[in-house]
Amino acid sequence: MTTRALTSIFARVAALLIVAAASASRAGAQARPIAIDGARLIDGTGAAPIDDAVVVTSGDRILAAGPRGRVRIPPDAAVVDARGRVLLPGLVDVHCHINQPPEEMKRYWTAQLRWGVTTMRSAGNDKPETVPFFRQTREGAFLAPRAYTAGQGFNVSGPYPGAPTFKPKSPD
Repeated sequence: MTTRALTSIFARVAALLIVAAASASRAGAQARPIAIDGARLIDGTGAAPIDDAVVVTSGDRILAAGPRGRVRIPPDAAVVDARGRVLLPGLVDVHCHINQPPEEMKRYWTAQLRWGVTTMRSAGNDKPETVPFFRQTREGAFLAPRAYTAGQGFNVSGPYPGAPTFKPKSPD
């Protein structure tokens, strides 16, 4: 299976879980469980992968995860057939720079999510026009990873070609 196919599959499963969680929290009601059935589960703990696993979620919570024979699928669950696919925790990008032009921001952030990045932290030097995008992601204005920033920051002049340079406002 190609990387593109795996990315597409992961994006669909992630989008389904995100939409289900968002819908449940907006409605204020108990979310209908979702069972992801048959995937190879890499749980992120360092344990061996679990083939033919079942993961049951409700809203933004994982209720159960493990081998098919040990995890009960609730009768009212929506079942996602994940046979032949891999399920793993969301990836965290702890060093990115959010300095794309505003017209490209949503596309870039949505692409991060499609690549499996569910949380990203900008290391700084963000342009002032990017700040509203951080607020919009918290408000759920568009599908994107959780996003955090170290702020605008400042550099010395010319660290590398094309670098945004912000100088502190001081007499020195």
